[in-house]
Amino acid sequence: MFRKEKKLKMSENIKTTFSHHSKCFICKRTTGPLRVVSLKSRIDIFLNLKLFIKKKTSACYRHLNQKREIHKNQYCLIKPLPASPKQADLIEMLNSVGTLSLNCLNENESADEESLIFEPFKNFELLGENHCLQITNLTKAQFLQVMNILERLRNSKNRTKEQLLALYKYYIISF
Repeated sequence: MFRKEKKLKMSENIKTTFSHHSKCFICKRTTGPLRVVSLKSRIDIFLNLKLFIKKKTSACYRHLNQKREIHKNQYCLIKPLPASPKQADLIEMLNSVGTLSLNCLNENESADEESLIFEPFKNFELLGENHCLQITNLTKAQFLQVMNILERLRNSKNRTKEQLLALYKYYIISF
């Protein structure tokens, strides 16, 4: 019972948008070339507006630049739906953010020091309370509660699910 209540509370603050592959999610037009909104735009809107855009959501060329990113002046046109996103969709975005962030860290030679801050999250038992609080803004107990809520989150060959959550929380706090 506690777990279900917690899931509802976490998703109440996040709203979703209209999503369709053959209609623009902003103006609902079906004419003209439609493009799938980029992951970068989806993340930016999620962080700035607390709006979730599904993976294969399309927009017309009027709202997108060459990189399939939504023009900042178009953000005010995006209408939220009263529904919250599904947990599976949030986890998909979390995995995408984690993979993208780790790739950026690996490509940047000066990022070696920064990538080391997520290394202690590989072994949760050895993770220090202060380090967890500093990176994620959560105590180890709170961090473990969030991990228990994200049941579908899985380890990959490049990172643990704990590292992924720490990375996500770190970048949410930084913005």
